[in-house]
Amino acid sequence: MLPATVALEFVTECEQNEIRLLGVDAFEPTGGTTLQSCPDAGLDVSTKEYWDYSVAELCDVVRDHILSVSPHVLFEFLLPSLS
Repeated sequence: MLPATVALEFVTECEQNEIRLLGVDAFEPTGGTTLQSCPDAGLDVSTKEYWDYSVAELCDVVRDHILSVSPHVLFEFLLPSLS
């Protein structure tokens, strides 16, 4: 789970290394060590709508999305298998 500032750095690393993001899940701390899923703050960029996007374009979409979500939300990224 990454806070927004680190998540943005991760997206930049993905762009620089041509790693195609598939999506972002979002979680909100609820106190202590508990997290609550925030489905409305997640983003799925694996759908047909995004198939023609370049890695750089996808990263821009994901960055804009992260910046639009509450700053205390934590992010988890969905990546393709690197086999």
